[in-house]
Amino acid sequence: LQYSSCLRNVTPVTTNIRGLSRAINNVLSSGETSQNRIRLDNDGCPRDMNRLVTQAMREGMGCMLRNNRGGSARSQRDVGLLLAMMSNPSQPFTVKCFQGNRGIPNHGHVLGVASMCSSTERGHAPYPGININLFAIGERNAERKIKATVYHEMLHTLGYPHGYAPDVSYWCEYCCFPSGGSRQRRRACELCRQPDPPGR
Repeated sequence: LQYSSCLRNVTPVTTNIRGLSRAINNVLSSGETSQNRIRLDNDGCPRDMNRLVTQAMREGMGCMLRNNRGGSARSQRDVGLLLAMMSNPSQPFTVKCFQGNRGIPNHGHVLGVASMCSSTERGHAPYPGININLFAIGERNAERKIKATVYHEMLHTLGYPHGYAPDVSYWCEYCCFPSGGSRQRRRACELCRQPDPPGR
């Protein structure tokens, strides 16, 4: 996994769940977010993209903490890492949007792609960053899908790949930004709470 190489120099915010909840509000306060926490890489993003990204991060990290009460320490560690990444003004969290039927370079119809420190592709946002394919997202339920995609790709920046059990990015997305029924969401939240996949 790319976890160790991407986060070698990141020291996670370490505190209890209540302290992490306060830190989320502090780091994503409206006064600082647009200045040095989140950077929009081009003008292809919707006018309210900064708001959507901020909400996705706030709601996603808050969901991780609520869902993990009494569970493993993984979610607390991951929230601490994300907060640390977003607290570095010299390396802001970058979001790049793509329009048109070509979508994200080299990734066709996918909704989003995370930029990894060791494999950022040409034309993509720098690490730590997310590339959003607005053409693939479409207009129906666009706000929910943008926030869900941002959260999903945000988890990839921590080094979670697809193909390992549990698939953290998918199950935590389905838990925190559900599109199905309550039964499916409960199952997704159970899987999101599971300990680290092998090798993490």
